[in-house]
Amino acid sequence: MKLIYLDLNVFDQIEKIERLNYQEAEPYQLILDSLQSGTLTTVYTNAHISDLIRAYKSPSGDTTQLEGHLQHISTLTNNNFMCLYGQQSETKLERKDVFEVFNSSLEDSLKPQETSFSGLIDSITSDVDLELVDAILNKTIESMTTLVTQAFPDDFMKAFEFPLYQKMFPITYSSGDMKNMFDDLLTLNTRIGQDPEMYRDLKRMMNPDNFNEFAKMLPPGQTIDKKELKKSLKKYDIDSMLETYAPDGKTSDHPWYDKITNLYSKIDFKGFKTDKDFDNMIDDSNHTFYGSHCYFFITEDTRCHYKATEVYKQLNIPTKVFTPKEFLQYVKSLQSSADGALDPLP
Repeated sequence: MKLIYLDLNVFDQIEKIERLNYQEAEPYQLILDSLQSGTLTTVYTNAHISDLIRAYKSPSGDTTQLEGHLQHISTLTNNNFMCLYGQQSETKLERKDVFEVFNSSLEDSLKPQETSFSGLIDSITSDVDLELVDAILNKTIESMTTLVTQAFPDDFMKAFEFPLYQKMFPITYSSGDMKNMFDDLLTLNTRIGQDPEMYRDLKRMMNPDNFNEFAKMLPPGQTIDKKELKKSLKKYDIDSMLETYAPDGKTSDHPWYDKITNLYSKIDFKGFKTDKDFDNMIDDSNHTFYGSHCYFFITEDTRCHYKATEVYKQLNIPTKVFTPKEFLQYVKSLQSSADGALDPLP
């Protein structure tokens, strides 16, 4: 089975192929013919489902075409679903109805999320029946409660002179105690996903070598000398510091997952071909992970194209990344060669 991974934007273009002129339609017709002939096989993943759910939940989103989109994906993929479950070390490729996966994922996304650290602890302990585990948790909670009720020192609170930190940790800013810092951290990803400006400003703060953008993040009325900043930055290798001091934990037991998604995020944070939307960046990093299991990754998104190419290059992953037009030219070049066959992965 020779797998080709299609970004959602490519699925969309194939769906409306009859409305395109010949030149526009040619790359998509090639992909469609390859799928229908069995030369290539495509899949859908939870990254595609996440894309569709974000569109479904968007205030400006048009959901009238959703059923048609899902049916189109079901037809092209033959319900081949690629997924990495929980802490498993391997992806699974199985037959799963697109509508069932979408509806289940949508239901999960609509469940209320815990917004406080104490509420999260309560939800954990309410499900624990074993006396020993319960006792350990209660002792841990007692210790944590003592810690989180302490106030932050004044020097720490000076960080809130930066408007970005006020937006990232609003409850901590207003109260000044550790407990609320935990609450803010619990909801930080959600708030960054809901506020594109916060994600943009965070990238500005993380890239001080881009002086003009970094200067926009300074506290009101504060200025900084460009030469002095550059002089200070020469003392530090930001990339090495990130590698050294970044948390050593992992989100998956799959040997590639964290390497691919973390590197994708790191490239995005550097600001070139960056995403404006945090949630979209996360979905694209997952597309890049699943694409690494395939011969080809086809996308219309030039930002995702660039970052996926860089990730595969740095990690020595042989997947070829193309736009549909590039894929068409690639196949034509193969057809003009001696064998005319699609090139297998090394």
